[in-house]
Amino acid sequence: PTGDSVGGRLKTEDPWTLEQYGKYIASWVAGWNQRYNVPLYAVSLQNESTFENPFNSMTFMRNQAGGQDFNQYAMGLKSVKDAWDLFGLETKIKGPHVAHFNASPGNPFGLWWQNEMIAGVKNHPDAGLIGFLDFYNANYYNGTSANNNKNVLGFWLGWQQVVPGEWGWHRPPGVAGDGKPVWFSETGDGGGGTWTSQITTPLKMHNALVYGQGSAYIYWQFADGGGLSQHNLLAESQVTNPLQSKKYAAFKQFSRHVRPGARRVAAEFPNGWSTFGTADPFNSASGLNASAFVHEEDERVTVVLVNMRPNAETVDLVLGEGPAVSSFEVFRTSATESYASLAAVPVTNGQATLTVPARSVVTLSGSFDAEPVDEAMLWEALAAFLGLEAERLQAGQVLPVEATLEGGNWVLRFEQAAALAHGELILEWSDDLETWHRDGLTVETASGDGGTTAWTVSRPVGAEDRFFFRFRVEG
Repeated sequence: PTGDSVGGRLKTEDPWTLEQYGKYIASWVAGWNQRYNVPLYAVSLQNESTFENPFNSMTFMRNQAGGQDFNQYAMGLKSVKDAWDLFGLETKIKGPHVAHFNASPGNPFGLWWQNEMIAGVKNHPDAGLIGFLDFYNANYYNGTSANNNKNVLGFWLGWQQVVPGEWGWHRPPGVAGDGKPVWFSETGDGGGGTWTSQITTPLKMHNALVYGQGSAYIYWQFADGGGLSQHNLLAESQVTNPLQSKKYAAFKQFSRHVRPGARRVAAEFPNGWSTFGTADPFNSASGLNASAFVHEEDERVTVVLVNMRPNAETVDLVLGEGPAVSSFEVFRTSATESYASLAAVPVTNGQATLTVPARSVVTLSGSFDAEPVDEAMLWEALAAFLGLEAERLQAGQVLPVEATLEGGNWVLRFEQAAALAHGELILEWSDDLETWHRDGLTVETASGDGGTTAWTVSRPVGAEDRFFFRFRVEG
């Protein structure tokens, strides 16, 4: 019966086999970690879990009688969960891992398979099983049509929030409330043809991240022996000069700037959508498309514009609330350019203007402006630290310091009145009041009466006949 040929199936009806399956996956993960000393971050039980592949694999949608049974995936996942608990593994699990979410709301068979297996996990007697599934994961061999975008957004939001009148025999409930990121862990597009076909690389990345709410987009592979295909970004001959590949250059427009830890934020045209210039806002393949990302740790804002239209478009970019940016670096890939670095675009009063050529992808990346220094707050903080009034400190009040020469060292002693409220205290020394140094000082502190701190700063006597030191407050 279907499911027993080529790909095969897991014999979930046999308790011993089911138990060994989880231990097999666990031993493989543990063996990898030990052999390569690179811990696996996440694994999937089965690539394309509803598709009969011609390699060592199986499907998770048929029982031993050949009947359709989406609980099979949950049974396999439970076996793996038990093995993870037994061996103390921390590698995360992604799944159920169907091949795609095709084809349309009226016939959403790929989406149906994914949702049915998730439902099986949620309804399993082990109530903690759904928590063991860290990411909802699927491959992204989706097309670029409006229907495909409706399907992936429907997976996230549910049918009632996405063209409710178009859904047919399966109405996705939506997973936005499940608290799990969505990964697309095998993707492909474009082939080795012209830029007209290869521009689908950034378009599908946009679709997966925006409509699909994706947190990860992982290409099938970067390079393979032979020429360029749907499954790779580089031909063998392009590895030493990767920008020869338009697919690689277009992929880099996202991957170089939208780094792990970035958070996607709203990027909307006046129509309220991320796609402009089409009657159907899901028809990204014919429009100008925008996505935006903020990376708090890297302190960067990134905007990616994918123009599928036959004409150049002028874009007035208006930054909303959030970190201020003074200018954007600009990179572009088109029929004649491969990740070309262009002149920076200035930001004036939170607005920037640029032109996006026909059938091109443009990335703008800008660093956060430095926070303005509150000088009054800085003086107050330093004055409290030194036990002086801010006005006297600004007027040049000298800090009471005891200075002695002891055993070949200059020794300075002073008392700190209070903790520094903001920033970090840096001590520096100089023998000419022009060049200041941070090395060569030995600093000791001890708690004093009334919450004070006694400082002792020493430095070996050198060739200098005079010695200065100063405080710097950074941050």
